[in-house]
Amino acid sequence: MFVVSDISKLRVYVNIPQSYVPAIKIGAKAVISMPEYPNRTFAATVEASSQSVDVGSGTTRMQLAASNNAGGELMPGGYANVRMSPQRDAVPLHIPASALIFNQNGLRVATVGSDDKVLFKTVTIARDLGRDIELASGISLDDRIITAPPDGIADGDRVRTVGIERDRGAAKTSAKMR
Repeated sequence: MFVVSDISKLRVYVNIPQSYVPAIKIGAKAVISMPEYPNRTFAATVEASSQSVDVGSGTTRMQLAASNNAGGELMPGGYANVRMSPQRDAVPLHIPASALIFNQNGLRVATVGSDDKVLFKTVTIARDLGRDIELASGISLDDRIITAPPDGIADGDRVRTVGIERDRGAAKTSAKMR
């Protein structure tokens, strides 16, 4: 008996965390590295997605094709490290966690309008990074955010801006009540 196999093109299966799945499209490029070849990498392309999230792991299985295996270095059943660069539609905005306000009106951020009045905006969190929060929606790059809003601040309150800094997207403003 004999076995016929063609390993010049291999399928590689990876489990992608749910939060990264929308940023990985069919046709996206990946780089495969193997412990037995520390100074080499192999190119791969995303070919398919299971289009479902595994409830146990919170991941989506994707299939990659590694077609540059003419020398047979990659073996079926082997383990590899896969590096991908997710493509986002827009650069995510980061704000300090201290800027978030959560109350009966939901999750909001206090911003300062062009008329130096407070304006609350409802936001959606994409990722909690500890001291910083990555926002999925709710504010724009031009918004001035109050980094540590005091208790009792309300829509329409006049404030005096003390300092503005730009950091990873949104403008952060320190404000004092007038």
